[in-house]
Amino acid sequence: MEVQAGGSERKEVVDDLVKQLKALGRVRGSKKGKAEGKGDEETRRELTIKMRHKNTLTKIALPRNENGTVDWNDLDNYLQREYRRRMNMYYTYHGSNIMVAIRDQKELDTAVQMVDRSGQRNLYIILSMHESSTSSSSSSLLPDESGTYTLRVVEVPYTNNTPEPVVSSRMLSADSADSGSVFIYAGKLFLASSATSAQPSLPVNWRKGRCLGRGAFGEVCIAYDVDLSREVVFKHIVISPDETTRRDLHTLETDVVRLAQIRHVRLVQYLGVSIIPTDIMIFMEYMAGGSVKDLLNQYGKLAEKVAERYTKQVLEGLQFLHEELIAHRDIKSANILRDLYGNVKIGDFGSAKQLQALATQRGSCGGTPHYLAPEVVLGQREAGRRADIWSMGVTLVEMLTGKVPYRELPDIEATLKIAFEEPQCQLPEKINESLQTLTRSMMTKSYEDRPTARQLLETTKWNLTD
Repeated sequence: MEVQAGGSERKEVVDDLVKQLKALGRVRGSKKGKAEGKGDEETRRELTIKMRHKNTLTKIALPRNENGTVDWNDLDNYLQREYRRRMNMYYTYHGSNIMVAIRDQKELDTAVQMVDRSGQRNLYIILSMHESSTSSSSSSLLPDESGTYTLRVVEVPYTNNTPEPVVSSRMLSADSADSGSVFIYAGKLFLASSATSAQPSLPVNWRKGRCLGRGAFGEVCIAYDVDLSREVVFKHIVISPDETTRRDLHTLETDVVRLAQIRHVRLVQYLGVSIIPTDIMIFMEYMAGGSVKDLLNQYGKLAEKVAERYTKQVLEGLQFLHEELIAHRDIKSANILRDLYGNVKIGDFGSAKQLQALATQRGSCGGTPHYLAPEVVLGQREAGRRADIWSMGVTLVEMLTGKVPYRELPDIEATLKIAFEEPQCQLPEKINESLQTLTRSMMTKSYEDRPTARQLLETTKWNLTD
């Protein structure tokens, strides 16, 4: 005889049966149950690490130790077996542009802590092979006997669109170089001629001057334009051309050509880009005063009036860029450049993302995370216009105190504090209230509540006479 159980009794019978089947390993549980049960247990026992080298993605699972992290030697040994050499490792947040070096057990522990505290399921790492100065990758750019380099370009009629070039190639004269704008088509340099064009020009015949600095993206040097008797600056990056870099190169070409058309009193002028098989050279206006970072390193913190003037001028440049829908993505004191008359301009705008991708391929990632906004560190949003405002707030703190917040900490630890602690925007009490308020506004932790450059310019009480 079949007995019909009531609702509650039927549920008890079913639950009991499921428990028995689970014990026998025949039922894996619901999706929710797995995530909360077995999934949590596995997460506690081991950590999944996803690693990207160029276009190759590798996934491994390493056991967690008694401290809840993973052993540095296990990870380092695995990479040496796979790549037959020691690899550079950089923590990143899935879908973001952040890259912070992981160099030892302590920094690996902090990266794992970032993963756990931010709710990520995996640790994402970007790998690169370090390219030393003795690397086989060398420049194919060579000067003539007088030390002069010459760029070969194609001249085409000026239009508002980028036409397919049909005119014959020739060496540019100084006159034609000074009368047109430069752009890239199909990987070649072209000059768009216009009798009325006032666009800046790319140097054609030039000599290399002193090196101003060297960083993750290559070296920055002065160049003397032989034809126009002027000094310009170029960023020189040596690459190993392959399929991986081709897409990034094309994007960089397109971006720099577009940026060379932008002119504003608060922006360092792009002049153009030259790309040959192993070399990228981005030419820009030369700012003889150097960077604000150089100024801080040499003389310490800035006077209140000077920091205020620089901040206002940078916000003017950011307002223009942001209203053109361009995010800088790398605002910091090293990218704020000075003329000889007490004014500043924003440098390296609009190309940071592509340069970072290329630097990854050549094994020289890095830079400082201290200027990153919390939402960028946590992967909530890609570095954008509101993140530029945060970075300028950090730069203002640096100008007024002589040091960037968390400067004393390793990069990965600074990243953790930016993500989860309150903003370090305290200024000396003697700083006027208007600048105190401006700093707090720019370093508002919620990007949705952070004001725009235009709003800051309009609402701040500026104590300036000019």
